[in-house]
Amino acid sequence: MDVKAVIRVPSGALAMRGSNCVLSYTQCVGFVPAGAAPVGSRSGWGWTRASARQASSSMRVAPRIPAVAAGSLVVPLAWNVGQYLERSARARPSARRTSTRMMATAEPYKTALQSQVPMVLEMAMPQVTRLASPVAFDGDALVVALNEADEVEGAAEPTPITLTGAAAEWDEKLDGAITGLIADEKFKAKTGSSISARLFGKGSSIKRISLVGLGKRTTLSKEGSEESKPPVSYKSLFSAAVAAAKGSKAVKKVGLILPDGVEWSAQMCTDAGEAFCAYAFKDERFQGSIAAEAKEKEGTTDEPLASFCLLGSSGSDVAQDSDFDASVARAKAIARGQGFAKHLVNAPPNVVNPVSLAESAKYIASQHADVMSIKILERDECEALGMGSYLAVGRGSVYPPKFIHMTYKPASGTATKKLAFVGKGLTFDSGGYNIKTQMMEKMKFDMGGSAAVLGAAAAIAGIKPANVEVHFIVAACENMVDSDAYRPGDIITASNGVTIEVLNTDAEGRLTLADALVYAEKLGSVDAILEMSTLTGAIMMALGNDYAGLFTQNDAFAERIQKSAKAGGEKMWRMPMPDEYAEQIKSKIADLQNIGSAPRGGAITAALFLQKFVKKVPFAHLDIANTAWDWTASQASGYGVKTYLNLAELYAKEDKE
Repeated sequence: MDVKAVIRVPSGALAMRGSNCVLSYTQCVGFVPAGAAPVGSRSGWGWTRASARQASSSMRVAPRIPAVAAGSLVVPLAWNVGQYLERSARARPSARRTSTRMMATAEPYKTALQSQVPMVLEMAMPQVTRLASPVAFDGDALVVALNEADEVEGAAEPTPITLTGAAAEWDEKLDGAITGLIADEKFKAKTGSSISARLFGKGSSIKRISLVGLGKRTTLSKEGSEESKPPVSYKSLFSAAVAAAKGSKAVKKVGLILPDGVEWSAQMCTDAGEAFCAYAFKDERFQGSIAAEAKEKEGTTDEPLASFCLLGSSGSDVAQDSDFDASVARAKAIARGQGFAKHLVNAPPNVVNPVSLAESAKYIASQHADVMSIKILERDECEALGMGSYLAVGRGSVYPPKFIHMTYKPASGTATKKLAFVGKGLTFDSGGYNIKTQMMEKMKFDMGGSAAVLGAAAAIAGIKPANVEVHFIVAACENMVDSDAYRPGDIITASNGVTIEVLNTDAEGRLTLADALVYAEKLGSVDAILEMSTLTGAIMMALGNDYAGLFTQNDAFAERIQKSAKAGGEKMWRMPMPDEYAEQIKSKIADLQNIGSAPRGGAITAALFLQKFVKKVPFAHLDIANTAWDWTASQASGYGVKTYLNLAELYAKEDKE
């Protein structure tokens, strides 16, 4: 059966007739039987879906050719390109995929992830309540925070811990169980220390008690204020409460007591709520029949979530100077956003791909239509914008690239601040022709930046800060090996006209981000751009696993980002970004090369490369290649969501400069 291939190109369309020989291109829009009259238009050709299906079913070969010049619409087979096609067809008997097959391949995985998204964003959360009178608590477990005993100068022996306030009241109610546990275990309440015990009898509903050390009392003077995050010692308290809930099926309700004189602030209520809600997320999507049989054999069926109660000092309210319900609602929104980011990164690359990632973004926008809108740019739209750098990276993948642009605008009032959050969206990175020799199985986490962006979008849409407009931008694609994939030595052109010599196809993230950053700045009136990406292995060598690398030449913006990260408990370290290192990314035949000429300092030269695509707006790059993944737990960390959220809220509080 003779078929006719119809191909869209940026400057026109090409139609070609041949015997069982058709053209397949990244812009291929379908096939029609020979003799069928294509519908002409200024932008290209059209056809019926029925004839396209009929023709594609008989297609044997579909080699690729470059785009043609402007005005070339119909080319006879006798033309050189036609002869090239015919030769290619004979030389390559294996069938090539078509755009129809591309979408058919993507569809089941798109559906798989799409069905999982509501599971995370709508997952049941534990109940978080408050109680002014601590002894009125009737739960199953009690977690008590204690300070070290005050040192007495000249004392022969350490001063024992003295219980006061709510802890003393509970000790009396439990017939001295708390003081007995302190004495038996010689508990000193050092920062981060903890002990637990099972209680029997005692005339109370409490079945388990945990003591958590907060260190010296002097360290608590400013903690819990609205200006700073409770430190690690408080996190250990929240972790102990979660451990109590997880440690026994009998525990359904956990109460928390702070040291005497320390009250629950609104920020502390939010932090506690985050920790409690995070424990609700269990990623067991990919466990199969063996895991199911083991659970059934052990009788470990899913239990209802425990609830948590924040207990005030005797007679005092919890977070009395703030709206407790708002604090808990905020905590749940943050937990959902961070959980969603983890959910995306944890999923394998045959589930999360550019198509399914775009569908996930659409779902978030649909759930918050009052404040969130979305636009997905397809390949032809990206070509029209000149995104040659981004599109080059995705050429080898069976999945089409998806450029995601979500916009948050407050439901009421006019936003005086405008931010752009950009995240690297490589759903899988093989390295391309510079193929990876190690850790390729971990490259599902190479979209950690985009996961942080989408997780932040979910959290911000749930919290709904006023006075700030936020744009969430992800250039999603895969970096794969294919006959149409870009090669070392290629020269590509970004959307700002900058030409780039590709010296290494495994330095692909910066190429996708280049066009994303140009797009972000062209939004107009943007106050700042923060980009996160799992960009370089060099940052792991420099900072280890715990601190992300912050790169910016704007001191004021750096200060805001660091403040936001500290408030979210996300560690980062500002790195140097000297202009003289930019000499290393100058190409001898193009404007830039995509890797530095020196063997070291790769994280710095990568940041300087990105800076070339933002001219006027304050810009910062956060390399999270080391922090996007929890290397101990071997799962996603959700890093970046809280920094993005806190930064948006920080700008929302400021007046337009």
